[in-house]
Amino acid sequence: MLAENEQLRHQLIEYKRVNDLWAEAEAEWKRNKRLFRIMTENVEDLIAIIDRQGHRIWNNPAYSKVLGYTPEELQGSYSMVEIHPDDQATVMNAFYMTLQQGVGQRIEYRMQHKSGHWITLESQSAPVLDATGQVECIVLVARDITHRRQAEQELIKAKNLQSAATLATGVANEFNDIITAILGHVAVAKKLNGTGYNALATRLNEIEQNVQRARDVTERLRSFALGDEGPRKELDLREVISDSANRSVRNTLARTQLHLNKALWKVKAEPTALGQVFFNVIQNAALSMRNGGVVQIIGENFVARVGETRNRAALPPGRYSQILVRDQGCGMTEKTLMRAFEPYFTTREGAKGLGLTTALATIQNLGGALVLESTLGVGTEATLYLPAVDDEKVSRSVATTETQWIAASSKPRVLLMDDEQMILDLVAKMLEHLGFEVKTAKDGAQAIAAYTKGRSAGFLYDIVIMDLVVPNGVGGVDAVHTLRKINPNIKVIASTGHLDHPAVQNPEKYGFIAVLEKPYKLDKLSQVLDAVNSARTPG
Repeated sequence: MLAENEQLRHQLIEYKRVNDLWAEAEAEWKRNKRLFRIMTENVEDLIAIIDRQGHRIWNNPAYSKVLGYTPEELQGSYSMVEIHPDDQATVMNAFYMTLQQGVGQRIEYRMQHKSGHWITLESQSAPVLDATGQVECIVLVARDITHRRQAEQELIKAKNLQSAATLATGVANEFNDIITAILGHVAVAKKLNGTGYNALATRLNEIEQNVQRARDVTERLRSFALGDEGPRKELDLREVISDSANRSVRNTLARTQLHLNKALWKVKAEPTALGQVFFNVIQNAALSMRNGGVVQIIGENFVARVGETRNRAALPPGRYSQILVRDQGCGMTEKTLMRAFEPYFTTREGAKGLGLTTALATIQNLGGALVLESTLGVGTEATLYLPAVDDEKVSRSVATTETQWIAASSKPRVLLMDDEQMILDLVAKMLEHLGFEVKTAKDGAQAIAAYTKGRSAGFLYDIVIMDLVVPNGVGGVDAVHTLRKINPNIKVIASTGHLDHPAVQNPEKYGFIAVLEKPYKLDKLSQVLDAVNSARTPG
């Protein structure tokens, strides 16, 4: 009996020891788990666990910051879907090599951001083995190297331009010596020929004129090489672009379509050189469309901030005028795109291949950037970033432009949104008849942009009227929530002919203060607006 009790006592002691070890191990696991969660949630690297079929088992929140996707959106999804088509073979080969050989692979590839553009990633895989030595899953750690690659490409361009500039300087100097000698011989020949008019004098004059033109070309070449474009002036880009656009499409089947911000920031540049930049870029776009088409030219203000993903050109922080030139041409292969800025490289018969080279050189001399993006069979986009004039002048210019509409009238303001132009025109006239100042928008996205712009300029719209449903855009039922985040006290009226829509029965639940039924009647419109002006905002 005593032996049994002693044995039981030893068992209890062993059980307590094992239990303490287990509790200690569990506490350590919880600490490690908490530490792992803190690390994975705060590192900038993208971390994912992939199963043997290529599906994501888990990924950290960095995907949201870098690629726009939330962990929930990617949970269980196939990891190859967002990979660039040209890089999928490389990624899949690395994936299968990791599975078969149990050895991690380091590769570089492009992955599509949720908004549509491409991010370049550098990825390292690490296999996780089971008890039998087989790969159970793969841990991927990826880093965003987009800006690094862009900077490297800009450095390559700069080196190419530097080489071209050195060559151009030498050629210009050598040709200048030759031209000087030719002009000297022509002058002697003209003197020997005398002052009378004859066939030889005519030929000598023609030779002199042509050689003088050659000297002008060498001077331009020298200016390009030395970056000497003459005195810079403060320029209104809208005028420069408009003039260049008209000249660029002459003798082509293309036409231009300009969408330039009225408050587009001014830049400081030599007028002729900057005009030639836009001429070269727009003409390239026009000539890429052999059967005709539209060259869209969009001008907006852009503020570059450190680490911003929209800053594709890796620009220094500051204010820039951003000009996008978009064509509907044949597009370029990736290989052609890489050589687009190379001096004398061209795919067009009869071209000299210096248009984009000189455009890039001029823009870089100004401290800006030129970015090309192209899709074969779809078209090409050239985005020019030009440093704006100093902040004080820019702020004054923007303030003046933005306040023009404010000062135009003291009438109450209405922002009207509808996807039908006929309705916009009709209702705008009705509102103006009732004493309102009216701005129009074609969908909810435009309405949000217009409201935000007005708020930035220092005024708010008194009432917003929005069509509930827009088949090919953002409807009022979706846009109203964003508008109310911008201004919780906003008064938004729902406009619709769909009387069975739930928002018609309960507008306040959907963020509206009232409903306007289509078709519009002037007296009903007046009645609703009067009621809204005195009503409280839905809470």
